[in-house]
Amino acid sequence: MIFRARLLVSTGTASLMLLMLTGQAAAQVTPADDTSPADAPQAEAQTVDDDIVVTGIRRSIQAAIDTKRDAVGIVDSISAQDIGKLPDQNVVDSLSRIPGLQITRFRGEGADFTIRGISLNNTLINGRTFIGANAGSSARLDVIASDIIAGVDVYKSPTADQIEGALGGTVDLRTKRPLDLPDGTVALRAQGQYGDLNRNLGFRGSALYSTRFGGDKLGLLVNVAYQALETEQQRFEVANYTRVSDIDGTGDGVNDANLFRPARLQLIRVPRRVERLTFNGSFQAKPTDELELLLEGTYNKFEAKGRPVHQQILLNSNDVGARIDDARTVVSGTFNGVTLRPLVFEEEDESDVFQIGSRAIWEKDRLKIVADGSYGRGESPIDAGTFTFVIAPRPGRTANVTYDFAAGTDLPNYALTSNFDINDPEQYRVASISENSNIINNEGYAGRLDLTYDAAWGPLASFDFGYRHEDRSFDTARRVQAITLPEIAAVADANRDGSVTPGEIPALSYTGLLDRGVFPGSSGDFPSRYLTGRVDASAARSSLGYEASPISPTSVSQVTLTTNAIYAKANLKFDLLGVPMRGNVGARYIWTSRSSSGNVVSGAQVLPVTFSTDYTDFLPSATLVADLTDTLVLRLSAARVVASPPLSDLSAGSAVSIVSNTGTGGNPLLDPYRAEQADLSVEWYFANASLLAVSLFHKTVGSFTRSVVTSETIPGFINPNGTGNVFQITRPENGEDGSVSGFEVNYQHALSFLPAPFDGLGVQANYTYADSSTPTPDELTGNTLPLPNLSTHSYSLIGYYEKGAVQGRVAYTFRSDYLLAIQSASLGGSRYVDNQTQLDATLSYNLTDTIKLTVDGQNLLRRPERRFDGVSSRLNSLLIDDRRFFFGFSATF
Repeated sequence: MIFRARLLVSTGTASLMLLMLTGQAAAQVTPADDTSPADAPQAEAQTVDDDIVVTGIRRSIQAAIDTKRDAVGIVDSISAQDIGKLPDQNVVDSLSRIPGLQITRFRGEGADFTIRGISLNNTLINGRTFIGANAGSSARLDVIASDIIAGVDVYKSPTADQIEGALGGTVDLRTKRPLDLPDGTVALRAQGQYGDLNRNLGFRGSALYSTRFGGDKLGLLVNVAYQALETEQQRFEVANYTRVSDIDGTGDGVNDANLFRPARLQLIRVPRRVERLTFNGSFQAKPTDELELLLEGTYNKFEAKGRPVHQQILLNSNDVGARIDDARTVVSGTFNGVTLRPLVFEEEDESDVFQIGSRAIWEKDRLKIVADGSYGRGESPIDAGTFTFVIAPRPGRTANVTYDFAAGTDLPNYALTSNFDINDPEQYRVASISENSNIINNEGYAGRLDLTYDAAWGPLASFDFGYRHEDRSFDTARRVQAITLPEIAAVADANRDGSVTPGEIPALSYTGLLDRGVFPGSSGDFPSRYLTGRVDASAARSSLGYEASPISPTSVSQVTLTTNAIYAKANLKFDLLGVPMRGNVGARYIWTSRSSSGNVVSGAQVLPVTFSTDYTDFLPSATLVADLTDTLVLRLSAARVVASPPLSDLSAGSAVSIVSNTGTGGNPLLDPYRAEQADLSVEWYFANASLLAVSLFHKTVGSFTRSVVTSETIPGFINPNGTGNVFQITRPENGEDGSVSGFEVNYQHALSFLPAPFDGLGVQANYTYADSSTPTPDELTGNTLPLPNLSTHSYSLIGYYEKGAVQGRVAYTFRSDYLLAIQSASLGGSRYVDNQTQLDATLSYNLTDTIKLTVDGQNLLRRPERRFDGVSSRLNSLLIDDRRFFFGFSATF
């Protein structure tokens, strides 16, 4: 099926400007039918019966633009250009192309996002809350195979009928429905995958079938997607800095106070296999003209298994010739008696996410009633986590390291000297076992009833009323264990010499040096090949006689949230001085009950506690849209919003690291986040698949939280490093007001006015400026910190081409440096991420009317992600992910 846009000649200033730019008349485009298949073989605009026929990439762009134009609020959209084919391999990567959205990546894939700098956002599937398997109960979108997604709508300004809880905005994932597709629709997709660091082949595929029956009054759709991807990340890490006063950094023979020394030098290679199974099903019925029934559900199983290999060098202050820079960082020197630890890990990440929803729509005359119910669950099993044998050199084996961070290379230059063969595993002994994993069980129920009455009373077009109830629960615990050398030796010391070497552990094997060096193409003189191997956690537990690590009692947490909401909204439509106006004004009233249970430390005891609170909120909102001309639109919006803190932040307990004696905890007394926001948008729809929009936004946020660090004694831990059971725990607490403000520019243009064959070209570009103010102080500098994960500048540049059987797209994104984590001055200061860029490309060729060959490339620049602590010169880590290539076919029948 092809999209048809009626060509109309517009008049006035907008048309004159367009004629000057392109030499042809502007086109007024009617809304696209985004539910129809988009695999039409022709990829260019054609003229049929005075209609412009738009297909392929341009059709998907036009559908997204139509959604934005027809909306009342500030909305941006992405539409799949084909059935089961978003513009990117990952839903979050697609979000990075939308103005005002910035994403963070995990192991090379888009994982989380912020909307105008704020991470407290609603994630929905078909308008229903998506319950994830994360610590904050939100959903990480990288667990979903993008093949099932038909489109994504991002709401930046709320209306009274929208679900509360989004401080930044709402992302709604849309899936296909059977009565929106032709009977007997079949869509297939299969691609091989190759990563240039991992060098193994992976696979991804999907299949969709949609049918109608019962005289086209019933429909059934089934969509399945499976991925088995082979990826790799390589990292250099300092881990953190430590503030010391026992090093002479100036060469005058006197130790200098308050210097920042790297705690360790660490090279890490993480080969990883990621499997995703996503199932989506939908049953739709329209038994009468007045009634529609819908039942749909989504299931996602995510499993990632990695075999990280580390070369750790634990530093000390036993220095020779150390030198510091202007930031008092120890940037070079020789350090004697350092500890080498070639470690191999077993790493697992698993989740099961399920959602089912039902909806009944009854519409007759002027009345419309919609009833909707849903259930969601997100779980992470107990065996997901990390496991390793911590090893160190045997007695008498010593090593020294000389490093230089000031050489101007990508990675610091460093070299090791030792009195033993550092690549012989029998020169090491087992010091302990480190094991940790998270147990997460999130659940949510929701039901709502909405009524719309078509009043048509003067400027009042219609009324909306509604009620919604939701129950959400978040249960989590953490398994943490350190088995010490005496416990291991009692079982595994075969020769009874009091020392356990790796060869005495059947579940631990070292296989020699890495088959190739790490960080190809990066400058720096460092040992890029080092000892590698693998560990089998199940076999280790079996041979040592234990089944699973114990649950840390202070990590046990249950948070429940019960919300009731009622709303009323008036939809407006009228003329003002000859200008068509539309909009709405309304309010949402919510009352919330919150309970947080867990365990806290009192002296030498761990005691159960429960905290409960109730609060209410009145959330007015108003939006006004002026259709100034056939192509020019002005939008004004204002609203008050509220959001609960992440449920993990409301925990009474804490999760600790027994290696670093640090941890994070929650605060059940946190207030909800409340904000007032205003938006102004001017949009010019000057041609088919074309748009120029400028948006201003401001948000004042009350009760921003800030992080505090306290020393807490947690009984029950025996730390193998001898540092005891006193932990530095970071917890949030209520703070003061803050703000976020900025502007967005969005430009999209189908260059169909160019002479053939260049008339298949098009461009999309957007830029966002965002500035924030928070009450959180920077312990290192005394200045206030910006919002975490907010880049001041970000932009996206996309060029596309479709002509005949060929379609292609190249996308480049940039974001400036941003705050990643708040840290104390003793660790070198808060952690930042340097400027980031990403280049992706896709190319397809239509073999026939139904079969298309596809090639996609991700992370083509393979630019390292650079992190620093406190000041830019204080390198914390460098990360690279492999370039990933996908090659295969798609078909729609």
